[in-house]
Amino acid sequence: MRLPAHPTLRPLALLTVPPILLVVAGCDLSEPEPEKPTCELVGNNVAGKSFVMVEATPSGDTLNDMARMQFTKDGDDLVMKYTVKSLANVYKYTCSEGRKGRLDCVTEPNALKICAALEVHKEGSCNAEKVKALGFDIPEAELTKAMEEAKKAIAEVKGTPQWQGFALANNNVANAVQGTVYVKVDERKCRLNVDDMMTIVYEGAVKQ
Repeated sequence: MRLPAHPTLRPLALLTVPPILLVVAGCDLSEPEPEKPTCELVGNNVAGKSFVMVEATPSGDTLNDMARMQFTKDGDDLVMKYTVKSLANVYKYTCSEGRKGRLDCVTEPNALKICAALEVHKEGSCNAEKVKALGFDIPEAELTKAMEEAKKAIAEVKGTPQWQGFALANNNVANAVQGTVYVKVDERKCRLNVDDMMTIVYEGAVKQ
């Protein structure tokens, strides 16, 4: 998925003067070359900019307005708001410098969904040690509340006709508990290259 900068950026021009004209005529009276576009997306200076997804179609590249990104600064943090092609939802990601100039942007992990997935798979497996081992950094108070809520919900349906559906809904390969987006600036084409990933907890393990 590739997102171009929006609006289009126009840079400085590079004027080339043939040396022979300077020798013969003493000055260059030829028409200047058209300005060549440059890109303001040098490094990761994306704060204050918005982007729209470009999709390849048989008739050429087209913009998909349903997939939008906007980068802002929240204190020292770089924040990305991303619609993920949703009509109503906007998801908030916090970005940090990753490998080779890449931006790694993640949402807050959903503690309740993590605990529900773990408890459905194996009773008692949602605990601080297990959650940390899976790579999630969740404040203790938030995790404790999620444990209690997940166990209460399971207790209400376990052994009832609703249990099978509940277990399937909370332990499947589409049960996303955190979003991760890798962003890399393509300075040559002046746009972003984006890898959009979802982290799930399934059968007691993390998958992406």
